[in-house]
Amino acid sequence: MEAAEERGEEEVEGSQADEKTGAATGARGTDKAPAGGRGSCAEGGPGTVEGEFKGVGKKGQACVQLARILQYLECPQYLRKAFFPKHQDLQFAGLLNPLDSPHHMRQDEESEFREGVVVDRPTRAGQGSFVNCGMKKEVKIDKNLEPGLRVTVRLSQQQLAESKTYRGKVVSSQDPRTKAGLYWGYTVRLASCLSAVFAEAPFQDGYDLTIGTSERGSDVASAQLPSFRHALVVFGGLQGLEAGVNADPNLEVTEPSVLFDLYVNTCPSQGSRTIRTEEAILISLAALQPGLTKAGAQRKVCPALDSEAAAAKPEVLEVPPETNTAKTFSKNNHL
Repeated sequence: MEAAEERGEEEVEGSQADEKTGAATGARGTDKAPAGGRGSCAEGGPGTVEGEFKGVGKKGQACVQLARILQYLECPQYLRKAFFPKHQDLQFAGLLNPLDSPHHMRQDEESEFREGVVVDRPTRAGQGSFVNCGMKKEVKIDKNLEPGLRVTVRLSQQQLAESKTYRGKVVSSQDPRTKAGLYWGYTVRLASCLSAVFAEAPFQDGYDLTIGTSERGSDVASAQLPSFRHALVVFGGLQGLEAGVNADPNLEVTEPSVLFDLYVNTCPSQGSRTIRTEEAILISLAALQPGLTKAGAQRKVCPALDSEAAAAKPEVLEVPPETNTAKTFSKNNHL
């Protein structure tokens, strides 16, 4: 704790984001939604990190900082310079552990899919664009796109060794999951309050399995998870989910358990009065993972590969104009 105080508030926030992101990525999470206590979303609109986030007054800026760090960690290393210029929220980002998820490719690594950024290079109309995918050669794609756009590229199986570029085409960012079974990162959205986490779900039919975590919940060992398409696991702060419910002007309930399909205690007989959120995520995902995997298998398809994911509402990740030289940073490519 003393070391944390010496490092400063910004670095502590980064280290907590590191733990949360690593845990969720290991469990193949695809949607992360930091929530404020009450109030409106960012001035840039729901789910963005543009403008001022008024979740809990000035404290709401912590949500923006966390969201920016989560975005930074998800972005492949070779794309970060294009989307993340210097910013005080990221001053300690270099100390964070890399996720090393499948879409974080090495330069010479062979893969059918790659993430890239459209480069500002003149081309003839109808001749496509060039994309930097972190390889020795740029990739010539089949569409004319605006420079600075993040895209998912599917590389052609046969490439000409003497060609100055590789060949590929732009596909949905869901294709690596749905067609190749690859975990392909996550999206980040900001929720102004607890109810907004549910109301602004990125899936057309919302979440069909919701799980709340609390020391007042039932023992996770006895929980029976039903089959599902999209599961949501919600963690409270030091004061628990009760504080989030009490601070939400859109909720008329006083008991958090009524909001969830399952309300579980993932750390029974805990030896501490309170468990930090970053610790609770590690403990809870480890406890829930076997049940989630089994419940997902009951649909004869892994929930992360569900075809409905391709129909998810666009999730646009933005950083403030003064720090964003690559314009819109989009994880879902709807072309």
